[in-house]
Amino acid sequence: MAFNPFIELDENEISKLAFEYTTHPYIYYSDEYGKQYKTIYSVKSDVYKKITALFNGDNTNTIGKKDKVFICPGCKLPQFRIKEYLKTVKATLTRDIDKATIIISTDDMCEDVNNSYRENKQAKISKIHFQDSGMFCINPYDDENDDFETSDEYYKKSIEEIGLLEHKINDNIEDILFSSKTIDQISWTSALKRRNEILDEDYEYFLYPIGLKLIYEILSKKIPVIHENDVCAVANSGLKLNDTEVFESIKMMLDGSSEDRNLAKQMIYNSDFKNAESQVYWLANNYSNLGYSSNRDKNRDYFCTESNFHVFTHMDDYEFIQYLNENNKLNSTIFEKYITLFVNECLEELGRNKYNKLFNFKVSWKDEWLKYSKDENEKENEYILKTEENE
Repeated sequence: MAFNPFIELDENEISKLAFEYTTHPYIYYSDEYGKQYKTIYSVKSDVYKKITALFNGDNTNTIGKKDKVFICPGCKLPQFRIKEYLKTVKATLTRDIDKATIIISTDDMCEDVNNSYRENKQAKISKIHFQDSGMFCINPYDDENDDFETSDEYYKKSIEEIGLLEHKINDNIEDILFSSKTIDQISWTSALKRRNEILDEDYEYFLYPIGLKLIYEILSKKIPVIHENDVCAVANSGLKLNDTEVFESIKMMLDGSSEDRNLAKQMIYNSDFKNAESQVYWLANNYSNLGYSSNRDKNRDYFCTESNFHVFTHMDDYEFIQYLNENNKLNSTIFEKYITLFVNECLEELGRNKYNKLFNFKVSWKDEWLKYSKDENEKENEYILKTEENE
């Protein structure tokens, strides 16, 4: 069943929400169905910030036995993988917001519709809420306009000029909104104007009906909200990528048959890659094609983004060590893997100096790096290039 943000609301429910909102008849354009007549809601920026914070969830919330989980649109992982994880904690998915006991929010449930440079865009209908810089409206009625006796007469005439079907527009005709994309598909009239020019604000903030419904359920029933990042981090196969035996098996399979390679890819994409930076770095430098395919794959995309696979493909060993050090991930075991390479390159460079026959060159670790050495005595961390070795 396709996601529908324009669900029918119970006015008794949403009227209990303790914040102000404005109801707008909303005209947007569908490439498949043409002009569509729906309803959306606008809120002030301070309210929108609180709503965004509400949907960010609480990382102390957890999914437990018998929980019914509603997932907002745009989850980073495919639904089947979330389902498999929920089975392990004896919870289930639900499409019915009224039955939900847990709501998982997503980064992709909101959108920034930037109509700068007079581009005509509109929010996707696969969202929950959005901010928009280019909505159009009918220029507000001027009491001093002698051409119309009432505001109703003015707005109805404007609707007629634009070529809209008045019977499809509910109440609040003075608050009617048009997506920028719709403007390309209707008759132009001087009565139309960009909202941000009237309000003198860069953005306005909107909720689809499903957004109000979710907020009502969260606040009235105290339903916990968990952000997708916290769920996706644990929704894996349980196979630890930093397990030596597991990783060696994956490496062998990557050099095997086509069937072995495909299985290895799925093992990698679905693995628990926490604290597996060294393994991911190795994969990124030896099998960079793991990050690319002509087919869309949420598992692959999630792995490559969250594990920093794509970032590591552009790093050399020195940059990788620096990255680990800056992120408090570096340890003696990892550092020792690269000591020989770093020392040899440094000494070889010194050995190419034209005075190399006059000196023995010695290098030692700076204090900030010495702590990663397994040798406690600094003297044992000195490396010497003798002149005769360069003759």
